[in-house]
Amino acid sequence: MPTLTFKVTAEQDRAVRLAARQKKLSLSDYLRRAAMGEKPSAAPRVRLARAHKVSGLSFSGDTGPLLTDEAIREALADFP
Repeated sequence: MPTLTFKVTAEQDRAVRLAARQKKLSLSDYLRRAAMGEKPSAAPRVRLARAHKVSGLSFSGDTGPLLTDEAIREALADFP
């Protein structure tokens, strides 16, 4: 993919990077959208999964763990 390079002042650099961060976009995506006339709207929210501290199973941080620590310990108790 071709790369574009251009010069800006230090103040412009800070302003553009801040704007991209506030929109939760990469600098490249923010500038690409701005250059192509697209409104640089916020990126879609991504639901991050976390690992449960006992089982290591993934769960969504938005909805909480799918199982309790106690239920997981009970399920794992049958294994040597």
